[in-house]
Amino acid sequence: MSKKRTGGTCMYCPHCKRNTVCKASNSADRRVGGWDGQQDIRWFRRGRTCLTCQRYFTSAEVHEELVRELFKHRVTTQNNEALRSQLRDLRSVLRDQIQNIDVILATDADD
Repeated sequence: MSKKRTGGTCMYCPHCKRNTVCKASNSADRRVGGWDGQQDIRWFRRGRTCLTCQRYFTSAEVHEELVRELFKHRVTTQNNEALRSQLRDLRSVLRDQIQNIDVILATDADD
């Protein structure tokens, strides 16, 4: 994020869906947060107003390592979902093949 002379910081606006200049709201919207039992997860919460669309949103500043960890877990989850889908497809194919084998074995038993 970079400071602009226009009275805000260039950052991603979730409403505009692009990087734009956003102004920090009053200090009442600012606070430090964390999760009970997760002492390493801390953030600084700040209210923002996009100077392009004039809409309010809340941003959270976190340590960059936490963002890397989130990305890693998201990729792992997506890979796991893709693998589950492939396994479901394989299970369906195998069921069909087992039925074919059962038919062949039943035919052999009749001979």
